[in-house]
Amino acid sequence: MNNEENRQYTKMTQTPVWKLVMMLGLPTTVSMLITNIYNTADTFFVSKISVSASGATGSVFALMAILQAFGFTAPFPQGENGYKNPYPICDQRYF
Repeated sequence: MNNEENRQYTKMTQTPVWKLVMMLGLPTTVSMLITNIYNTADTFFVSKISVSASGATGSVFALMAILQAFGFTAPFPQGENGYKNPYPICDQRYF
């Protein structure tokens, strides 16, 4: 392991669990909160048009939640076993 991997390993094994949960879960929670506020405001303004338009935004709200849930849990390549990640910004070691 190189120095960065040792630092990451030490952080993940010696940091208290509550602190890790807050540190790793907070960005996801904030992102979902912003999306919910956006969709709620969108529904408010679209509901002025018609009931069916309001229903359409509700359907999109559910679809967005499903897509976010998948995106937040999808694994990213780690660069192990000789695989070079073509999108290093997506590498979990950045976080």
